[in-house]
Amino acid sequence: MKRDFDALQLQARSALAAKDWRAAEKYISQVTRKDWFDLNVEFRTIELKLADPAIKRNPLVYQETMQRKDELLTQSTDAVEGSNYA
Repeated sequence: MKRDFDALQLQARSALAAKDWRAAEKYISQVTRKDWFDLNVEFRTIELKLADPAIKRNPLVYQETMQRKDELLTQSTDAVEGSNYA
């Protein structure tokens, strides 16, 4: 029924609930046309990723992740479903 992206978002949300940012990142990265809700899931994934001690110790990955976080904040303000990030 062309709901593949919804299924991927649900799998990413489930991984977030389990505190597994790697799985959440894998699922949400497969969504090619992200709406505000997908951006929110990806943002929460990045927040969880930034809390990982292994990421904190790697300055290059940490910087790239912070840049992606900033991009998501910008994209979410332009998303149709919401004008601010909550």
